[in-house]
Amino acid sequence: MKLFTSHRQQIGELGESIACKWLSLHGFSILERNWSSTSGEIDIISHRAGQIHFCEVKTTQSLLYNAGENITFHKKEKIIKTIHDYFLTHPRKPYQIDAILIYLERDSASAKVQYIEHINVK
Repeated sequence: MKLFTSHRQQIGELGESIACKWLSLHGFSILERNWSSTSGEIDIISHRAGQIHFCEVKTTQSLLYNAGENITFHKKEKIIKTIHDYFLTHPRKPYQIDAILIYLERDSASAKVQYIEHINVK
């Protein structure tokens, strides 16, 4: 497991943990966290109903900020390359790319989760 030292990294790690909990509560099995290759990193790889879900997690402490804006075209291309690397060492299955946006309350005691399926690569 990675050691996160900066406040930003700790917020990101908290968001990923919340996302994993949310996915588990909604019937997903968590296969991997922070899976990486030379092409990049996938925050969460999960599985449900015969399909793999590659999840990009974005966390913010402000409801005024759209966390999804950081999932740029370049980032999506990087995710696609990393997925291809993943399938070099894992059985290929149907998959989709999803986004999980985490909006933390100021005290980090509660959060709003927005799950977006099939983020478009174009």
